[in-house]
Amino acid sequence: MFFGSEPDVTPEGQAAYACSLAESAIEGSGDVTDWDAPVGENADNAASQALAAGSLVGGSAGYALPDHPELSEAGREIFSAFHRFDLEALADSLEDMVAACDGVDASGSQDVSVDGQAEYGCALADYVVDEHGPSDTWGSLGEEPAFHLVSSVGALFGGLNASALPGSGEQREGASAVIEGLQRFDTEAIDDGLQDVVENCRS
Repeated sequence: MFFGSEPDVTPEGQAAYACSLAESAIEGSGDVTDWDAPVGENADNAASQALAAGSLVGGSAGYALPDHPELSEAGREIFSAFHRFDLEALADSLEDMVAACDGVDASGSQDVSVDGQAEYGCALADYVVDEHGPSDTWGSLGEEPAFHLVSSVGALFGGLNASALPGSGEQREGASAVIEGLQRFDTEAIDDGLQDVVENCRS
Protein backbone atom coordinates (compact mmCIF):
# COMPACT_ATOMS: atom_id res chain seq x y z
CA MET A 1 0.00 0.00 0.00
CA PHE A 2 2.66 2.50 1.03
CA PHE A 3 5.92 1.22 -0.45
CA GLY A 4 5.86 3.07 -3.79
CA SER A 5 7.73 6.27 -2.97
CA GLU A 6 10.86 4.78 -1.34
CA PRO A 7 11.56 7.48 1.27
CA ASP A 8 15.12 7.80 2.53
CA VAL A 9 15.37 5.75 5.71
CA THR A 10 19.17 5.69 5.88
CA PRO A 11 20.58 7.19 9.10
CA GLU A 12 21.06 10.58 7.44
CA GLY A 13 17.62 10.34 5.89
CA GLN A 14 16.16 9.63 9.33
CA ALA A 15 17.76 12.79 10.71
CA ALA A 16 16.48 14.84 7.77
CA TYR A 17 12.96 13.51 8.19
CA ALA A 18 13.07 14.18 11.93
CA CYS A 19 14.01 17.79 11.22
CA SER A 20 11.11 18.19 8.80
CA LEU A 21 8.72 16.68 11.35
CA ALA A 22 9.94 19.07 14.05
CA GLU A 23 9.43 22.06 11.77
CA SER A 24 5.96 20.82 10.85
CA ALA A 25 5.01 20.30 14.50
CA ILE A 26 5.90 23.93 15.22
CA GLU A 27 4.46 25.52 12.11
CA GLY A 28 1.43 23.38 11.38
CA SER A 29 -0.58 23.66 14.58
CA GLY A 30 -0.03 27.12 16.02
CA ASP A 31 1.49 27.71 19.44
CA VAL A 32 2.55 24.40 20.99
CA THR A 33 1.65 25.73 24.44
CA ASP A 34 -1.98 26.07 23.29
CA TRP A 35 -2.41 22.40 22.37
CA ASP A 36 -5.54 21.08 24.05
CA ALA A 37 -4.74 17.39 23.79
CA PRO A 38 -1.18 16.20 23.13
CA VAL A 39 -2.26 12.63 23.92
CA GLY A 40 -5.33 10.52 23.26
CA GLU A 41 -7.64 9.90 20.32
CA ASN A 42 -8.26 13.63 19.81
CA ALA A 43 -4.59 14.60 19.93
CA ASP A 44 -3.34 16.94 17.23
CA ASN A 45 -1.16 15.06 14.74
CA ALA A 46 1.57 17.60 15.50
CA ALA A 47 2.03 15.87 18.86
CA SER A 48 2.73 12.59 17.08
CA GLN A 49 5.09 14.44 14.75
CA ALA A 50 6.98 15.88 17.71
CA LEU A 51 7.37 12.46 19.32
CA ALA A 52 8.39 10.85 16.04
CA ALA A 53 10.96 13.60 15.48
CA GLY A 54 12.41 13.11 18.94
CA SER A 55 12.43 9.34 18.57
CA LEU A 56 14.10 9.32 15.15
CA VAL A 57 17.12 11.09 16.62
CA GLY A 58 17.36 8.66 19.55
CA GLY A 59 15.34 10.48 22.21
CA SER A 60 13.04 7.56 23.01
CA ALA A 61 15.87 5.15 23.84
CA GLY A 62 18.76 7.25 25.14
CA TYR A 63 20.68 6.86 21.90
CA ALA A 64 23.08 9.54 20.61
CA LEU A 65 23.48 9.88 16.86
CA PRO A 66 27.23 9.66 16.15
CA ASP A 67 27.10 12.51 13.63
CA HIS A 68 24.40 14.64 15.29
CA PRO A 69 24.63 14.44 19.10
CA GLU A 70 22.95 17.84 19.45
CA LEU A 71 19.87 16.50 17.70
CA SER A 72 19.76 13.55 20.07
CA GLU A 73 19.96 15.87 23.05
CA ALA A 74 16.99 17.84 21.73
CA GLY A 75 15.15 14.56 21.16
CA ARG A 76 15.67 13.56 24.79
CA GLU A 77 14.37 16.97 25.86
CA ILE A 78 11.22 16.44 23.76
CA PHE A 79 10.48 13.18 25.54
CA SER A 80 11.23 14.64 28.95
CA ALA A 81 8.82 17.50 28.29
CA PHE A 82 6.11 15.11 27.13
CA HIS A 83 6.49 12.93 30.18
CA ARG A 84 6.06 16.01 32.40
CA PHE A 85 3.22 17.39 30.22
CA ASP A 86 5.26 20.60 30.11
CA LEU A 87 4.18 22.22 26.84
CA GLU A 88 6.44 25.25 27.30
CA ALA A 89 9.46 22.97 27.63
CA LEU A 90 8.22 20.99 24.62
CA ALA A 91 8.03 24.15 22.52
CA ASP A 92 11.58 25.07 23.58
CA SER A 93 12.84 21.56 22.80
CA LEU A 94 11.31 21.60 19.33
CA GLU A 95 12.95 24.98 18.68
CA ASP A 96 16.28 23.57 19.91
CA MET A 97 15.89 20.65 17.55
CA VAL A 98 15.15 22.85 14.55
CA ALA A 99 18.20 24.97 15.40
CA ALA A 100 20.36 21.84 15.57
CA CYS A 101 19.11 20.82 12.13
CA ASP A 102 21.47 23.32 10.51
CA GLY A 103 24.03 20.54 10.32
CA VAL A 104 21.69 18.08 8.59
CA ASP A 105 21.50 17.63 4.82
CA ALA A 106 17.80 18.13 4.18
CA SER A 107 18.15 18.95 0.49
CA GLY A 108 15.63 16.30 -0.58
CA SER A 109 11.88 16.79 -0.45
CA GLN A 110 10.32 15.56 2.80
CA ASP A 111 6.64 14.64 2.79
CA VAL A 112 5.33 15.12 6.33
CA SER A 113 1.67 14.96 5.34
CA VAL A 114 -0.49 12.21 6.85
CA ASP A 115 0.19 10.02 3.80
CA GLY A 116 3.88 10.90 3.93
CA GLN A 117 4.13 9.87 7.57
CA ALA A 118 2.47 6.55 6.76
CA GLU A 119 4.86 5.95 3.88
CA TYR A 120 7.84 6.76 6.05
CA GLY A 121 6.59 4.59 8.91
CA CYS A 122 6.10 1.67 6.53
CA ALA A 123 9.52 2.06 4.93
CA LEU A 124 11.18 2.44 8.33
CA ALA A 125 9.51 -0.74 9.61
CA ASP A 126 10.80 -2.62 6.58
CA TYR A 127 14.28 -1.15 7.14
CA VAL A 128 14.38 -2.27 10.78
CA VAL A 129 13.42 -5.83 9.83
CA ASP A 130 15.98 -5.99 7.02
CA GLU A 131 18.87 -4.20 8.71
CA HIS A 132 18.55 -5.24 12.34
CA GLY A 133 16.82 -8.61 12.35
CA PRO A 134 14.95 -10.12 15.34
CA SER A 135 14.74 -7.90 18.40
CA ASP A 136 16.31 -10.51 20.69
CA THR A 137 19.60 -9.85 18.85
CA TRP A 138 19.56 -6.06 19.27
CA GLY A 139 21.94 -5.68 22.17
CA SER A 140 21.80 -2.91 24.76
CA LEU A 141 19.29 -0.08 25.00
CA GLY A 142 21.08 3.17 24.23
CA GLU A 143 23.71 1.42 22.13
CA GLU A 144 21.53 -0.31 19.53
CA PRO A 145 19.70 2.05 17.14
CA ALA A 146 16.92 -0.45 16.37
CA PHE A 147 15.22 0.40 19.67
CA HIS A 148 14.61 4.04 18.85
CA LEU A 149 13.83 3.24 15.22
CA VAL A 150 11.06 0.79 16.09
CA SER A 151 9.75 3.30 18.61
CA SER A 152 9.70 5.82 15.76
CA VAL A 153 7.56 3.47 13.69
CA GLY A 154 5.10 3.43 16.56
CA ALA A 155 5.21 7.20 16.91
CA LEU A 156 4.59 7.84 13.21
CA PHE A 157 1.32 5.91 13.45
CA GLY A 158 0.30 7.56 16.74
CA GLY A 159 1.30 4.75 19.08
CA LEU A 160 3.40 6.82 21.47
CA ASN A 161 0.66 9.27 22.41
CA ALA A 162 -2.37 6.96 22.12
CA SER A 163 -3.62 8.75 19.02
CA ALA A 164 -4.16 7.41 15.51
CA LEU A 165 -2.79 8.52 12.16
CA PRO A 166 -5.88 9.01 9.95
CA GLY A 167 -6.37 6.23 7.42
CA SER A 168 -3.79 3.90 8.95
CA GLY A 169 -5.85 1.81 11.35
CA GLU A 170 -4.32 -1.55 10.50
CA GLN A 171 -0.76 -0.25 10.75
CA ARG A 172 -1.69 1.54 13.98
CA GLU A 173 -2.64 -1.75 15.65
CA GLY A 174 0.75 -3.26 14.87
CA ALA A 175 2.52 -0.07 15.90
CA SER A 176 0.72 -0.07 19.25
CA ALA A 177 1.76 -3.70 19.79
CA VAL A 178 5.36 -2.70 19.11
CA ILE A 179 5.21 0.09 21.72
CA GLU A 180 3.64 -2.24 24.29
CA GLY A 181 6.35 -4.79 23.56
CA LEU A 182 9.05 -2.17 24.05
CA GLN A 183 7.57 -1.13 27.38
CA ARG A 184 7.72 -4.74 28.60
CA PHE A 185 10.95 -5.62 26.75
CA ASP A 186 8.93 -8.43 25.18
CA THR A 187 10.90 -9.33 22.06
CA GLU A 188 8.20 -11.62 20.69
CA ALA A 189 5.61 -8.83 20.90
CA ILE A 190 8.01 -6.37 19.26
CA ASP A 191 8.71 -8.73 16.36
CA ASP A 192 5.07 -9.70 15.89
CA GLY A 193 3.90 -6.09 15.97
CA LEU A 194 6.59 -4.99 13.56
CA GLN A 195 5.72 -7.81 11.17
CA ASP A 196 2.05 -6.79 11.35
CA VAL A 197 2.99 -3.25 10.36
CA VAL A 198 5.05 -4.48 7.39
CA GLU A 199 2.39 -6.89 6.18
CA ASN A 200 -0.40 -4.31 6.44
CA CYS A 201 1.74 -1.76 4.63
CA ARG A 202 2.13 -4.19 1.76
CA SER A 203 -1.50 -5.28 1.56
